[in-house]
Amino acid sequence: MSLKPLPSSTVKLLGSAQVITSVSNAVKELVENSIDAGGDCIEVKLENYGLDRLEVRDNGCGISRDDVEVMCQKSYTSKISDFSDLDRLDTYGFRGEALSSLCSVGKVTITTVTAGDDVAKCYTMDASGKIVNSSLSHITKGTIVVVENLFRNLPVRRQLMSTKKRKTEELKRIEGVVKCLAIVQPRIRLTLAHNKFCIWQKNKVHNLRQSLVQAIPPTMVNQLYDLEYQDEEVIVKIHMMIPRKDCNVHALCYGNLADTFYLFINRRPVRDRQLDKVIENMVLILRK
Repeated sequence: MSLKPLPSSTVKLLGSAQVITSVSNAVKELVENSIDAGGDCIEVKLENYGLDRLEVRDNGCGISRDDVEVMCQKSYTSKISDFSDLDRLDTYGFRGEALSSLCSVGKVTITTVTAGDDVAKCYTMDASGKIVNSSLSHITKGTIVVVENLFRNLPVRRQLMSTKKRKTEELKRIEGVVKCLAIVQPRIRLTLAHNKFCIWQKNKVHNLRQSLVQAIPPTMVNQLYDLEYQDEEVIVKIHMMIPRKDCNVHALCYGNLADTFYLFINRRPVRDRQLDKVIENMVLILRK
């Protein structure tokens, strides 16, 4: 059998399926985009666990008319200019992959308006990330991204995501993604709804402790004290909230410490089994 190049549409679909691997992954990418856009009020709405419809709405800066033609094209981004910019990166997204990949695996509609626009416009995208239709809209600020029929052209993936067990697990993952991003961004209001039922919401607050209270029981937060460290060059700063010495950690955390802590590096949620174990041991040592 001789070698032959794959069609460009197949290459894009295969690449997109590796970027958008699940509903929770799609939610993460879109919410991070909303945060990067300066939104302080973000709403996530799901229908049929996000498989039929996923909507993320924000009140951020919007997408300028000069950029809408390429907003869903692969590797178009406003966040970096070249590789060296990664050393100074202060945003979540930067690759220009999320919207492009979502167009490949679902039907995408984007409604957006900037401060300089007279009126908002709604754009319908095709699988290649090009605009196929546009119309006027009534929104006054920000952006709404709607993804319908997620994984419609990946039947095996959609079937796997459609089992009752997987949908339940995925909804829990989505809630975890939303909570993590909401906790580390105290001044953002974030809501999550499924089939028009509000699952969780966090209001705008002033600090991390107030933010954490809205994600875990106040009785747990009251048992935490703050521990801060920074080196002389102020290159590394560490802020920890760990249980007090007189606190029964395992009773407070229902026996599993690893499942009840949040770790952020540069405000990015991070989970790793080995790192989880290191932090669990470190917390226990600090409390002695």
